[in-house]
Amino acid sequence: MTEIQFKELGMVEYSQTYEAMMELIESQPSFHSIWSLEHFPVFTIGISEKQIIEDKSKNPPFIKTDRGGKTTFHAPGQLVFYFILLMKKLPFPPTELTKKILETTSLALSSYDLKHEINANDPGIFLNNEKVASIGMRIKKNYSYHGLSINIDTDLDTFNSLQAAVLLLLQSNQIHQKLRKHFLKFENLQAREVSVVGAGVAGKEAIRKGIDSGAHVNVLDISSQKLKDLEKEFGTDNISYIGSTPESISGAISKSDLVIGSVYVVGKEAPKVITRKMLNVMKPGSVLVDISIDQGGCVETSKPTTHDDPVFVEEEVVHYCVTNMPGAVPLTASLALNHATLPFIKKIADLGLEKACASDNHLANGLNMSNGEIRHPSVQAALNS
Repeated sequence: MTEIQFKELGMVEYSQTYEAMMELIESQPSFHSIWSLEHFPVFTIGISEKQIIEDKSKNPPFIKTDRGGKTTFHAPGQLVFYFILLMKKLPFPPTELTKKILETTSLALSSYDLKHEINANDPGIFLNNEKVASIGMRIKKNYSYHGLSINIDTDLDTFNSLQAAVLLLLQSNQIHQKLRKHFLKFENLQAREVSVVGAGVAGKEAIRKGIDSGAHVNVLDISSQKLKDLEKEFGTDNISYIGSTPESISGAISKSDLVIGSVYVVGKEAPKVITRKMLNVMKPGSVLVDISIDQGGCVETSKPTTHDDPVFVEEEVVHYCVTNMPGAVPLTASLALNHATLPFIKKIADLGLEKACASDNHLANGLNMSNGEIRHPSVQAALNS
């Protein structure tokens, strides 16, 4: 479990706090850090703000920031929490960070019987249609920063007398301690489980994305050498390397929230390594992505889908089997393909096909047909079978 350091900084200038966050991120800490503090009066301008411009000469000053959201007013009496969290160590993906912080804050406020709600369209917590908590986050170098501000004793006229009394209670150290207690429970959330079946080029990228999201990743492949090489590259922190057998696949996917099938056999249709029977042990609502669908799919229940209608449900498991997946980002995919193939094209143009293949094993191994003859042994074997 990753250490969480909690600091109470008191009353601090906003610019000083921002510089401290940047210094901490640059030091690449191995722990999470949560700061609680109050700011001297200041307006901070988020990247979504279109109307207000920076003006540090005013009192209070208007300071442009790199956080999400619009303009927020900070002043004494407003409790602020900053979250400098190591994203790959969190048990949920970066896209859920804002939601988790708001849900945790809501859980703490609920103990005071305050009837409030979270607004997803205007991220924050609302009491009687008035926003009492705002959030704006950003991620840099795999760390989150910025955070949450809660209005404690500002504009009490918007609340009835009972709520005003409760909010005055919140101004005490009780709310600080309660929020601290709940925020420190982030690490107790159950981590997501991802299984990648087949650790080729696509599978390797899936592994990388799974690790970056903070999930526990199971890597399954028939090649023990490939698993050893991956272990050297990715290490053993939050990742398991498993020899691929029907039994090991079934065991891994039974615990998984997301299964990615990326089995590829040169010149052949992809083998069905995940059977319909195996799907019966998967969690209802879990997701299966069959990257091998262009080669027929490595899942027995897979069938080709499109970008317009990408998913279907079979055995209570959501299937994503879109053919030509890179087509979702055609420009990026074309640039990447050109970047990868252009050196080979230039070599063929300069040397001719035979000399180019003789000088480059990668080019020779990729040659399927020339002069009307099938040159690749796997393609020839597949056609003869």
